[in-house]
Parts: sequence; structure tokens; C-alpha cells
Amino acid sequence: MSPPDADPRGGYEVRRGDHVVSDDPARLDPDAVHRLLLGTFWGEGMDADLLRRAMRGSHSFGLYRGEALVGYARVITDYARNAHLADVVVSDGERGKGLGKWLVECVLDHPALRDVRTWQLATTDAHELYRRFGFTETPPGQVMRRSLDHSPWMGVRASVEPPSADPASSASTSTGPPAEEMGGESACQMHRFYDLEES
Repeated sequence: MSPPDADPRGGYEVRRGDHVVSDDPARLDPDAVHRLLLGTFWGEGMDADLLRRAMRGSHSFGLYRGEALVGYARVITDYARNAHLADVVVSDGERGKGLGKWLVECVLDHPALRDVRTWQLATTDAHELYRRFGFTETPPGQVMRRSLDHSPWMGVRASVEPPSADPASSASTSTGPPAEEMGGESACQMHRFYDLEES
């Protein structure tokens, strides 16, 4: 797949009952996204201006019920070789409906993203959920990171709400600070790899 000639953000919409996933930037309110992310266990102290900058450099997806934003996800990508999934979250009132899983499905199936060769995320507790989408743990020693931000929020970890009996029933995923800033929790880098030359 060739990189898109035009900005691929916007024009993508998937409906399921009363809910819709859309990547229309004009529909997405950064303040609403900020409020939603502040409600996560890791979002305390998140800077609104930093989030706006992150959103401008990402492909964002809103999950809506009517006009209300009830979920969010963003992808940092070159639309060809690499993509990083971040800030995936569903509001408390909408959990337990499988919407987090559906939101990730919609993101991965976007026409400009579905053939990206390598996807990455980092998680402390959502391994089983992401394995359902083809993600596997990255072998130790293969991933390095450089960070200039030591604030409580860095937007580099992905996790789900407290595990249920069935990981697939988790209704939201979210991203937050790295393990070393969360009291030493063990965060695992995961990736999904396609060898397009052999497919």
C-alpha cells in the first residue's frame, strides 16, 4: 500500500446501534477528549495544551453516542511502516458493552491504516485483549525509548479497566504514564507485524 497522497483524516464512520466511531477532526472537541482522559486512573495532571499538540500530530478517532463523546483513540503513524496506538479510553458509563474492543477494531480497519506494517503499544494488564488483534510481546532488548517529559502523563502506556473474568469483555482501553513512573509496575511493549512482501 502506498502512503496516502492527501490527509486521510476524516470521512471514516462506522455505526453500531446508538454508537458511531468517526475520525472527523471537525467533530472532535479537544476539551471533551481532555475531560474524558482526566477520568482515567492515570490521567491526573494531564496538560490540556500538550494533549492538543498530541492530537494535531495524530490520527484521532471519537466514539460517540448521539452527540456525546464517550470514547477516544489516537494513532501516531506514517501510514506505511509504523503505527503506535495510544490514549484508548471509553467513559465509565459506557463500559461493559464491548465498546473498547469495537473501537480498536474500527481503528485497525481504517482504510489508510489496515495495511500498516508494524503496530506498537505498551500495556501493563491488557495483553490478552490485544492478542486478539494479533499483537505479541516484543522480545526483551529490542525496543528503546528516549523521553524528555517527566510529568505524570506521557501517553505511552495502554491498559484496560480492572480485569474481568473474560478479558474480551473489557469495555475500555486507555494509555498513561510509563511503568517507571507508576511505582515500578512492569509495562510490556507489544507489536503487530505484517510482512507485506510475503503476504
